[in-house]
Amino acid sequence: MTVQLELRNIAKSYGDNQVLADLDLRCRKGEFLVILGPSGCGKTTLLSIISGILSPDSGRVFSGGRDITSLPPEKRNFGMVFQSYALFPNLRVVDNILYGLKRSQWSKTAALDRALELMELTGISPLADRYPATLSGGQQQRVALARALAPKPEVLLLDEPLSSLDAKVRSSLALQLRELQRRTGVAAVMVTHDQGEAFSMADRIVLLNKGRVEQEGTPEQLYGKPASLFAADFVGRMNILSVSSINDGILTGIRYEDVQVSAPTEMTLGKPHTWVARIERVAFMGQFCRLELLLNDFSTRIFADVLFDKDKYKEQSLVAISLPRDRWCHFSGETDA
Repeated sequence: MTVQLELRNIAKSYGDNQVLADLDLRCRKGEFLVILGPSGCGKTTLLSIISGILSPDSGRVFSGGRDITSLPPEKRNFGMVFQSYALFPNLRVVDNILYGLKRSQWSKTAALDRALELMELTGISPLADRYPATLSGGQQQRVALARALAPKPEVLLLDEPLSSLDAKVRSSLALQLRELQRRTGVAAVMVTHDQGEAFSMADRIVLLNKGRVEQEGTPEQLYGKPASLFAADFVGRMNILSVSSINDGILTGIRYEDVQVSAPTEMTLGKPHTWVARIERVAFMGQFCRLELLLNDFSTRIFADVLFDKDKYKEQSLVAISLPRDRWCHFSGETDA
């Protein structure tokens, strides 16, 4: 697939604080790329450099093979959607969308047709004559998305676009946004700290840590095969173990949901990599419960996510826990600091 956006050796510092360090990134045409990471990892700075709001200290930015490093934002043909919507309060919905076309070569008739097309695609046609203040947060964000897509940008940039919405609207709009991106075929780059959003929307994820790419790949790759302790800890929930009875003491990870919990019978305790443990705590999590388990060495604690059963899992009861070897992740050479 053709590369639409490429960053080469991007570096950025503020005084002595290096925010990005020799960072490379590629986004293909039609791809939904998510930049994921904790606060302070460089996500926002990276998106600002892609958009042209900031200039890198070194490195180059390319779009469609063209060097755009020195181009201002308005010359890059990128669409931008912010978490704050950034709509003009004195303009109707249709005029907010048309605003993005006024500085382009669109005729009035073509611009109106395009605005009507985007309102239809985003499901906001009935809102055409309303003003932003009369819209819900989800409706305002759909208007912002329609405005960003109207000029047919080469790349759509999304700066935590769902973070100000409530959970139900957020989930629904995430699905709509992903479907709209597929239908339009635009390359999209989204910044978020929310791994749930990243996993449900991304074709590929770039995980940042202290201004560097910690790991990149599909959501399945990041979840199933974390490349480092940071990746394992940030993405999902993982037990990190360093005890002699498990993998010869080599630092080993296993996801909470991969820990198997059963009755401590002679048969179950005879299975490989199985230990007796006491349930210290049962936390109800909705469709499942999280068990905090203390191994019979009285020092190693393991967490397991299991289907909720109030009669089966009781605090202070003994159980057998198995750690299937094919679910282990190895972190030799790292320390659990």
